[in-house]
Amino acid sequence: MRHHDQVSRLAAATGGGKAGRGFALTECFHSFVGQVADVEVSGDTIRVRKVHAVVDCGFAIDPPNVTAQVRGAINFGLSAALYGRVDFDQGAVVPTNFDSYPVLMLDTAPAISIEIVNSGAAIGGVGEIGTPAIAPAVADAIFAATGRRLRSCR
Repeated sequence: MRHHDQVSRLAAATGGGKAGRGFALTECFHSFVGQVADVEVSGDTIRVRKVHAVVDCGFAIDPPNVTAQVRGAINFGLSAALYGRVDFDQGAVVPTNFDSYPVLMLDTAPAISIEIVNSGAAIGGVGEIGTPAIAPAVADAIFAATGRRLRSCR
């Protein structure tokens, strides 16, 4: 299936918003992670609906831990990409605690699926490997949905 056909199918399923699918691949700590993000854009609202990640860390010694680490890293990266901003007022940080600093919440978190590939390469790290690719995958999906390249969410 061609990328354009996938985007058209996603758009039909969103009911009014524009949908797109974005891809990114990164190497981090001698591990490789490919991510696909399905995003819906409605006005100025960006909603990441689904993320699929494929992880090659050589050999996954503890697959449930790899899955948990990558899932957490994706959510951390989405928080940074969608909400990451610290405002200052006369030199003082405005958000003084986590109750005033926006992060991804359960009701806005996407469905995440992780696939582990045991390639037999040297064992790599898994701690933060899900973070670097998520913002580029989301940006690619936004471009697929809207035709606009975002350089900032603000």
